[in-house]
Amino acid sequence: MLEAIRHGAGRAIGAGILAVGGLGATLAAAACCALPVVLATLGVAGGTWMLDIAIVAGPWQRLLLWGGILALAAALFVARGRSGPHCAVGVCAKPGFRGLLLTMVILGGGLAGLTLAAG
Repeated sequence: MLEAIRHGAGRAIGAGILAVGGLGATLAAAACCALPVVLATLGVAGGTWMLDIAIVAGPWQRLLLWGGILALAAALFVARGRSGPHCAVGVCAKPGFRGLLLTMVILGGGLAGLTLAAG
């Protein structure tokens, strides 16, 4: 029983790390082109702080973008089981965790789509 709890918690932590990493990578990839345009369209001022991110991430934009997409897909794959012998008592079966994970994946996917559309 203790091993099942450890396995479920390990899956949840792994999925969370992958989702945060994927969201961060797609945010860095989108900082040069897509995100400033979206923020300006929404009327959000102060997007100049993204210039620092864009300068650092610019040369690796495609690598960050595809790495982020892969990390987000892996996060969904790791946390795919709604319930099961290893998740029934673990964190990954809780709706709050699954909702947060899905929100991060949707945000990262949207940023990736904007970055791909911006070229």
